[in-house]
Amino acid sequence: MLFFQNAAAQLTLHSRPAYVRLSWHAGPLPETAVQHALDQVLVALQVQGWQKVLIEQASKEVFSVELQVWIELDWRPRAVQAGYRYGAFVQGRDLLARMATMESILPYAAPWPVYQLCTSEAEAQAWLAQFPAGT
Repeated sequence: MLFFQNAAAQLTLHSRPAYVRLSWHAGPLPETAVQHALDQVLVALQVQGWQKVLIEQASKEVFSVELQVWIELDWRPRAVQAGYRYGAFVQGRDLLARMATMESILPYAAPWPVYQLCTSEAEAQAWLAQFPAGT
């Protein structure tokens, strides 16, 4: 079910396993739209009482340094407060984007959120399915 869409991303809700799917659009993404989309992920988690996000990055480009800092210092702490516990990243084609994702998630492996890098959506769904549905 479509939950939100803007110039940066589309969010859909999937009840089995209960997760929010964040799909980034191709090309350069407006930073304010990225921030708004990520904030809507938190709204979706809270409204549904869920704790899992599948992040589809097939066409995602590297975020600016400023946006990466915002995600790490502002968004991520709020995400944990909103119940975010498990994030499955379906890796994209862009090598720099894959490296940036790895660099941004490595320091945050414990206790929350727990991340998994996946090569397919099916792999990401299977990984998310092993965890409890709600908070």
